[in-house]
Amino acid sequence: MQKKPEFSPISSRFVTTTCNSTMSDLDIEIYDLSNDAVMKEFDQLLGRMKQFTQHLDTTLLEKRNQLITDKQRHHLQVHNLTTDQNKLMNDIASLQQAESKTRAQLDLATQQLQVQKSKIDDLLEKQQQLASLKASLVSEITQLNDTIDTNKTQLAQASANISKQSKRDLPELMKFETYLGLKIESTSIDLLKFIFTNIDPQDCDREFWIELNVGLDVYKLGKSLPDLSADIIQLLQDEFNEHKELVKFLKTTRNLFKDLV
Repeated sequence: MQKKPEFSPISSRFVTTTCNSTMSDLDIEIYDLSNDAVMKEFDQLLGRMKQFTQHLDTTLLEKRNQLITDKQRHHLQVHNLTTDQNKLMNDIASLQQAESKTRAQLDLATQQLQVQKSKIDDLLEKQQQLASLKASLVSEITQLNDTIDTNKTQLAQASANISKQSKRDLPELMKFETYLGLKIESTSIDLLKFIFTNIDPQDCDREFWIELNVGLDVYKLGKSLPDLSADIIQLLQDEFNEHKELVKFLKTTRNLFKDLV
């Protein structure tokens, strides 16, 4: 705030005196002294005003420079923040892309795992089926082995019976071969062929024959010449399996052939 000029009491008297009467030499001297004091005060006031003006200019310049600096700092901060924002936006976009790619890979991996799980389930089911089939086959093999063992036992028993029967029937067979023209041929390991001659009075060398399979659980008759009917073959076969006497079977067969002559 600008300071007002101050006037001393002398100056006041000067003014009062001049207003009331004409100045004297003393008054002029007092006036000069007062004028010097006023000028001195005025110069002091001008000095203070100059200092104040300089201080104000300096302060304004500092404030202006501070504002420019703050403005530049603000622009720099805004620029940095904008750069950081753009970088963050780019990072967010990259993360979103990575997340989308990872999610797609995860979905694909999940689908593949589901497919693998389905295959594993199928394999486990097949394994269980194979295990069940294996158990069934093992049971069947065991039963077959038991059946084979039983058949071997029966075959051994049958062979023993045949051997025993052959020893008993050998004299009769010799008679058949000598007097009745009987021949026995083995056409295969299990097939015997009984050939009869001396049946047809018109042709003593004419052959009558019938096949017998001895490799099964029971005796089974095969082809014959001349052909015997299926009913006769079945009846002859059933009787032979019942009594198991070879000589009796041969006699019955020879008589059947004689009936055909």
